[in-house]
Amino acid sequence: VIVLIIYGTCNSTMSKLDVSFNAGPHCFGFGMGGNKSEHRAESLNVDDQKKKNEIDTMLSEAMNTLTFEERQAQQEVLHGVEDRIKEEATFIDKALQDLDNHLIRMKNGSVYQTAENMNPDYVSDRAFRVMFLRGNRYDAKATADQMIRFFDVKLQIFGKDKLVKDITLEDLDEDDLDCLRTGSIQLAGKDSSNRTIILTFPGLRAHKTIQNQMRSNYYIILNALQPEETQLRGIVAVSYSVGAFRDQHSGEGYQDLAKLIMALPLHMAAYHVCVSGTDFAEYVLYSVLIKAINISTRARFQTHFGTHLECQYSLSTFGIPTDRLTFTTGTERINLTRHLDWFQSCLMKDNNKGSLTNTIEPNDNDVLYVSGRQCHNGGNDRLRKMVREMTDKYTSATNANKRLVVENTISEIRQSGGRFLKQANQAQPTWNELSTEEVRSKVYQMFRNKKRMRGASLRQNIPAGTPITGDPLPSDVLLGRFERNGGNVLLLNLVKDRFEEYDSLDRGMKAAVTNEVLEAIKGTGGRFLQSSPNSSELFEISNEKAREAISKCFRNYRRRTLKNKG
Repeated sequence: VIVLIIYGTCNSTMSKLDVSFNAGPHCFGFGMGGNKSEHRAESLNVDDQKKKNEIDTMLSEAMNTLTFEERQAQQEVLHGVEDRIKEEATFIDKALQDLDNHLIRMKNGSVYQTAENMNPDYVSDRAFRVMFLRGNRYDAKATADQMIRFFDVKLQIFGKDKLVKDITLEDLDEDDLDCLRTGSIQLAGKDSSNRTIILTFPGLRAHKTIQNQMRSNYYIILNALQPEETQLRGIVAVSYSVGAFRDQHSGEGYQDLAKLIMALPLHMAAYHVCVSGTDFAEYVLYSVLIKAINISTRARFQTHFGTHLECQYSLSTFGIPTDRLTFTTGTERINLTRHLDWFQSCLMKDNNKGSLTNTIEPNDNDVLYVSGRQCHNGGNDRLRKMVREMTDKYTSATNANKRLVVENTISEIRQSGGRFLKQANQAQPTWNELSTEEVRSKVYQMFRNKKRMRGASLRQNIPAGTPITGDPLPSDVLLGRFERNGGNVLLLNLVKDRFEEYDSLDRGMKAAVTNEVLEAIKGTGGRFLQSSPNSSELFEISNEKAREAISKCFRNYRRRTLKNKG
């Protein structure tokens, strides 16, 4: 049922629009002539509003049936702020063993067994199986069911000779490629939480046979699932059926497309469907479809009714920027430049895979890593500039938001056509592309290095803060080489009293104790003062610097305690 929604097949009873294609580089234009009321959403009548309210009520009731914790978790998933799934090796090993047990019981006489006999390494590949486990959220039985369906469908659309190989563009015929170029389904970059967006325009569907559509969809979706981050966090699906972008095929082929999607390890984090707001048939169909969806799925489902502007604004409230739609309001024109650039990059990547030497040629947008020296390729320079500009945001962020800063930095490099390449052999300059985890580790290290360099630079200069007049107060904390002051004594006592509590907490909760110590000092009228390295002048440092000083006191106290025990 979800697939019917995603592909806009519920538009099959809608009135047809007179659609004309305007010539233009990399664009499909929809004519704006004729009766303009066909393209303009008008006010809802009483029946329309009643049906819209019914849909809103069903979606609200779906949330109300969940517990508070479940509702909060669903909202976090919808808005992309959920915690990243943490995988441990023992957990994955156990899930893989359970999957094997289910497959042994289910595979007899199946296409899966045929594939296993043809190439056991392909079928049992660990990364391949883990991708399916992630798509089914580690439910071993559901994963086994889906893997059986996967090989059934793959045999149906590609044939036996391609059953146990990774599909590349060379495996698609010219009609498949034409279908791929239409942009009816495309990767639209990332949402504000760095989750992959799969965008469909049902009105752009154009294929000779439904097999062409299935093969092109298979290629795009499997391509989207390659990054580990996408497998872990899922994708955000957006079906845009507003105005002229409604399906012109009356839902033709939806059963085959549904069969394909159900066979792929695609975890949908959120479903967004955008439709015009004046067709009563839309409301009837959506109400029927939503009633058929299970409660947990319904809670991740969002409908957006209205004009182009209204739907796009509504999507933006869920972290989906309007520029991700590649859609120009007012002209009903889709700019396919980004999609066709992606298509060209896939051609290059597939050609590299097919090369006997697996040659990768760096381009100006790539980030290059060569042992023993710093590279000044265009991608390297851009990455260093981004790290400089984002260091303050990274430094002040929570651990979860630090990760988001890093992921967005990596995403921007990749969206510009850049890769992260490491020289494989200094004697013969061949290049290998780093894994997502390797890239993430290197970018994290760049931020940490920049933070340390900036901290050292600040320590060498006059401390940032407000100069004080007169002598320090008895309640002030004096930092540096000073005689002990009353505020210092209070700080030391507070550290002693709170040390066991502080030391037992994780990093995020330690900050709460640090804040309470700071407030206790401030409550006595005390300030945190530091001297200039070039004079005897005192400065009151910021609260942020004061918290760093308090954290250092806790660390020093731990070292002294361990030393005394030793």
